[in-house]
Amino acid sequence: MGNSIVRTDRWQLAPTPEQVKHLERTEKMYRSYARALIGVVFTHFDQIVSADSPCAATERLIHATKNNPNPRYQYLGRNFYKFPSYLRRAIIQAAIGQVSSFVTRYYRWQQGRRSKRNALPPILNAVTNLHVVLYRGQCILFEEDCVHIKVYNGREWTWEK
Repeated sequence: MGNSIVRTDRWQLAPTPEQVKHLERTEKMYRSYARALIGVVFTHFDQIVSADSPCAATERLIHATKNNPNPRYQYLGRNFYKFPSYLRRAIIQAAIGQVSSFVTRYYRWQQGRRSKRNALPPILNAVTNLHVVLYRGQCILFEEDCVHIKVYNGREWTWEK
């Protein structure tokens, strides 16, 4: 496994009020998708984590394709129409992580491994504070003096400068 370098940049952004609304809509939609998906992942957790590709197994449950025209949970495709695939996959990974954490904590609680003797069982919280993942080239493009971010404007996904 090779070494990889992760770089974080801080940019001072000056969005217009309309662009702020688009950014807020984007984050709201992203979090709503995650909230809906966590229930699906929890329901099929054993099947998903035992699959060769947990992400692909989850997508088969929720995403219609030519080879999978009728996924079991069509709600996500109907209510998050044209949701970018790279964002969907980021949310799938986050949902799998959230459910995995809950399942681990719950099994420990069932086994009596608790911080306090009378500790209540953990709760699966589907309300997340996820932030939109900005993949370079797909969600964010850098130029010399500006940045373009893909956002949901209430009707479609567009690039905002």
